[in-house]
Amino acid sequence: MTQSASPDIIAVATSFVNLLFKEDWGETELTPAEVEVLFATVSAAGFNPKEVVKDGLSDEVSHTDYHVIDQSGHVHAAATNWLNRAFFCTSMYRSKLIPPKRLWVPGQVDCRENAIDAIKTEIERSIPLEPIQLTPDGERLREFPYNPTLNGFSRPPVQAFVDHTRDEHEFRGEVGIHDYCEGRMKRIRVAETRDALICGRCHLRVLFPKEVQTYGELRGFLAAKIRLAPRG
Repeated sequence: MTQSASPDIIAVATSFVNLLFKEDWGETELTPAEVEVLFATVSAAGFNPKEVVKDGLSDEVSHTDYHVIDQSGHVHAAATNWLNRAFFCTSMYRSKLIPPKRLWVPGQVDCRENAIDAIKTEIERSIPLEPIQLTPDGERLREFPYNPTLNGFSRPPVQAFVDHTRDEHEFRGEVGIHDYCEGRMKRIRVAETRDALICGRCHLRVLFPKEVQTYGELRGFLAAKIRLAPRG
């Protein structure tokens, strides 16, 4: 069963598409409120930006010049690629409304609604796996990061929209990153009834039943184990 999108995500996607469907889109500079729409969109997509800024390298009005800045003050390449890809995809829907096709015709596809649905889907798809707490001390497993490339093309690559690990996914072999430590974690068999996650950097070892097959099952098992752990 597919879970419906949250009202917040639908509202964010709607605001983003409505902004790009403005008649003067691409002809005037964005207002601070409009830049905030971009910020809200990449935030909803799970990128944790510090701000969205214009690169300032050109005097021309071009909304693909907007960069997402991460919390350390650097350009967030993955988020910037994602935003530019969202611009590109939404513009494909918008182009179907350019006069004389802007007038609604019975039976014509509602391009705006389709664009909203597409951006909503990509926002949901972009949200990374919630890290899994491994120990009572707060050590966590997070998914492998996505490393974007531009493939030499001037427009954002298809890879800017990517799938993330989900709780229902099975995990085997190298399963993710030990948060903060940054070591790669690997699943191995260590006993007849037990498997373990081993960090290749700090050698953290986390045991769990061999029957655990998905990230969600691991999350549930460890959460219950941590709740029962002695305090202090």
